Amino acid sequence: MGTTKIAVPRKGTLFQEDLCSDPFWMLVACQLVNLTTWTAAEPVFHELRRSYPTQDALARAPLEAMAQTLAPLGLYNRRAKTLTGMAQVFSSEVRTSDDVMRLPGCGKYAADSWALFIEKRDDVEPNDGKLNWYVRERKVA
Repeated sequence: MGTTKIAVPRKGTLFQEDLCSDPFWMLVACQLVNLTTWTAAEPVFHELRRSYPTQDALARAPLEAMAQTLAPLGLYNRRAKTLTGMAQVFSSEVRTSDDVMRLPGCGKYAADSWALFIEKRDDVEPNDGKLNWYVRERKVA
């Protein structure tokens, strides 16, 4: 697992645990926490889901309106472009963490989240502290 610090989530669970039954929205949440925390991203996530309740609606979202919703997180123009881009290309063909890595705006964190929570793999070695916490806790249980 490297030298990454183990970080215990504030609520003792990860958002991925709650969203794993809806993989598309889990990946949206993974993009939202980039360079911020789930505490900051969660209200924005819920607002996005209210405003654009389906993948298709998010794919067609006007970038300016979406950027306004994303503004509290910073990088809002980039986030709007990558989220709509991911929504446009995400499909049932996304089955593995390697597939996730090819999606707009998704990197190692999203791919590791997919491997852990969707594929239920136990061979994942995340760089993220909270994902490392999850791996450690799951192995202890």
